[in-house]
Amino acid sequence: MNKSCLDKFFVFIPECVVAHIKALIAKFLQDKEFKDYFVVSFDKYSFEMNNGWTLNIDKEWPITLNVGDCVRVYVRSNLSIVRGLYINGVKCFYRTQKQQKQFDIQMAFS
Repeated sequence: MNKSCLDKFFVFIPECVVAHIKALIAKFLQDKEFKDYFVVSFDKYSFEMNNGWTLNIDKEWPITLNVGDCVRVYVRSNLSIVRGLYINGVKCFYRTQKQQKQFDIQMAFS
């Protein structure tokens, strides 16, 4: 029997956990509302991308920035709200469209 890379990786993990992880991966791969950019400048508090956007840096993000780093930005369909950010493949934060709507409601009433 020919196993996929994921099956080989999950050999020691309980089946229910494997099913959950595979479902999350499938959902993530379906989300195509992103744009890829790169870092053109940064300082201690923010960074600028090649599209002219400047984003603030959260001290909780597990990253160290360098000029040229790859930035994947997940946005709402109207491009006004960043709902996910990966730098060099490392997740800084991410919300699905549904999670973003819930987050917006929560923020409006807090």
